Amino acid sequence: MAIFFGIILFFLITIAIGAVTFAPWVPAYKEDISRISDLAKLKDGDVFYDLGCGNGRVVFAVAKNCDVQAIGIEIAFPLYLFCVFRRWFFPYKHRVKYRWRNLFFIDVSSADVVYVYGLPETLSGKVAKKLRQELRPGTCVLSYAFPIAVWKPIHVDKPQKENTAIYVYEI
Repeated sequence: MAIFFGIILFFLITIAIGAVTFAPWVPAYKEDISRISDLAKLKDGDVFYDLGCGNGRVVFAVAKNCDVQAIGIEIAFPLYLFCVFRRWFFPYKHRVKYRWRNLFFIDVSSADVVYVYGLPETLSGKVAKKLRQELRPGTCVLSYAFPIAVWKPIHVDKPQKENTAIYVYEI
């Protein structure tokens, strides 16, 4: 019984760490996933990162639509396991990778497109600094729901009042 509670505690702690260090898990609306994929303007061979990928829906969507290397980074172990499990049944699994990592300790310099959902203060602080240091000029950064306040977006996609904004940046 103690092992069971230890496992549950471990799962809860990893979810809490993600919520405190970056953002709580809030999945993107299904209607917004196609907008995200379109705004990414991915081409065959591109590298796409989803920092804090949650259940992996965005990673699967971009990998389904284009021959890219789609990489999801997730710190919450239960969500990471869910992504790995779903990958087994995904027809384009060779295009998808998931990493159980803290996004602040991975190298994203190979990215052509980076997608993030984070709290405003984290996005404008540690995340903006990391991406500015590591990404090449011309790399596209998409921020779901919240702007990266220290950067100027090249486009804000919000087709209707009730839609969630997607902020598009270029390094």
